[in-house]
Amino acid sequence: MSILSPGSKCHLCSLVDFLPFICPTCNLVYCQQHISSNLHTCTQQQLDQSTSIDRPGKLERGKTICEMKGCDRESIESIGGFVAEGEGEGIAREVRCRGCGGAYCVEHRSQSTHSCTAPLDHNVRHDAFLERRDKAREIISQRFPDFRDRVIPKPPPGKDVVKTQSVKTQTQRKEDNRTTELSKSSSGSGSGEGICQDNAAVDQLKPKIKSKADRLWDIHLKKIRMTAEPLLKLARNDSMTERVFFEWTMDLMQIQENVRKWKESGKWSGGKLERGWVDCDMPIGKMLDLITGRGKIKRSEDQSQSLHLLSLYPAPDEERQVIQLELSKSAKMIPQGSLVVLVRGGWNQGI
Repeated sequence: MSILSPGSKCHLCSLVDFLPFICPTCNLVYCQQHISSNLHTCTQQQLDQSTSIDRPGKLERGKTICEMKGCDRESIESIGGFVAEGEGEGIAREVRCRGCGGAYCVEHRSQSTHSCTAPLDHNVRHDAFLERRDKAREIISQRFPDFRDRVIPKPPPGKDVVKTQSVKTQTQRKEDNRTTELSKSSSGSGSGEGICQDNAAVDQLKPKIKSKADRLWDIHLKKIRMTAEPLLKLARNDSMTERVFFEWTMDLMQIQENVRKWKESGKWSGGKLERGWVDCDMPIGKMLDLITGRGKIKRSEDQSQSLHLLSLYPAPDEERQVIQLELSKSAKMIPQGSLVVLVRGGWNQGI
């Protein structure tokens, strides 16, 4: 077998090309240079016949004008592709008028713009809908005679209800009635004590306006509830029992200097505070064991070095309170949002 047997020789030169080009018109073999050169007369004649005089190198698409009288715009099928007979006509038909089949421009494409002789397309669809509806009614009357003449009433048109400021709620009406009754009773009784009692009752009905300290305390409680973790690791988060949310830390110095500074300034300077929660029915003694285990603190046999829990509660607009918690009671006695501190020797104000 020869080395040159896989290839083919060019028709115009002696080059043997292993990837030859075959002309689709004359079916002769050419190399890469002669498949589109001037020496290849087949392609030259084809180019001369297909190119336009005005625009050399561009194929003549067969431009057609809109069939609407007086319109000189190019039709949609002419813009879309070649419109010669037998070539590309299937593609162009898709953009012609469905009624008369004429070729129109974009402006005169719809049936109403070029005076189409065929029935309007939307009328045909509506007629088909009416025909389907009549057939459905005929079937219903045959199989369900009780519903033959049934007419489904249309719902009434909706109206926007505009609430004016004069409309009062039921609770506001009750409050107004109660205030009027109190005012009548106060006018009927001539004693000054009755008037004072009625004024106090009216003041209770008014909504309480929170002070700045109350609002700051509410924000503090929300932060604790959002980031608190259970003090007992095996506690269920989906428990329905009431919980106590608090912050906790340790101050194991005998003099309890950090606790005293907090009572004076309201700020804790003894290190990082942890946030946690427990069920209200958990004993405080168990809380002491859990905090001791978290801190890995050793217990002492000396009674003066025994461990206790203190509750530091900064009540809004009141004096700060330091309460020593009794180990036998439940956690519900701890105020929400307070600071629980583990100390040695208990709380002694005289130190």
